[in-house]
Amino acid sequence: MDETNGEVGFLLDTNVYSDVRKGLSVKACEWYAALGSERRYLAWCVLQELLTGAFAADATKNLEFALRLQAWTRFLIGTEGLVFPTVEVTVECSRLRAEPKLKSLWMTQPKQAIPNSGADVDLAALSRITGIPIASENIAHFKMIHALFEIPGLYVPSTGKWAIGMRDSCTKEPCGPISGTGVARRTGIRGVVHRLARMVLRGRWIR
Repeated sequence: MDETNGEVGFLLDTNVYSDVRKGLSVKACEWYAALGSERRYLAWCVLQELLTGAFAADATKNLEFALRLQAWTRFLIGTEGLVFPTVEVTVECSRLRAEPKLKSLWMTQPKQAIPNSGADVDLAALSRITGIPIASENIAHFKMIHALFEIPGLYVPSTGKWAIGMRDSCTKEPCGPISGTGVARRTGIRGVVHRLARMVLRGRWIR
């Protein structure tokens, strides 16, 4: 049984988008489709990870994979609610990154193959400021953050369960002061971002 409240929007983590793209979890794919674009929020830090993956694939000449990621990123930019940081969000990101116990989540460790982007920390900070719960398969990282800085909620799409219980404040529409965090809708800023992204994605990655 899916425990998602029908009125709740979510900040989706990179691994959720990856799982949906690959079709790894039927439950996650069904949840994603049922959620609808108006309740799916794509944070700048997650978008950055997706773009980095596409650029990295291009750099290593893995052209087929790069093309798949480009197409997926174009789709997300055109459908999701894009969220960019305000000063308040930036301050909160910095506060969480300054916590010594969370350094392993944003500082690349010795022998670590993939550089650490710190997106989990930034996503948690955004969640704390907006009141929007997170959807992620990475329970361990967000529970580590939650033990020090409470986050509104963590939902695991592949299981349909809450790993961190959603606070009552998150059940209200529009699920936090979303208008003050730089959300780009289908018009205005979102249209500009979409056009710029399409310029970047239109044949410039494949050399």
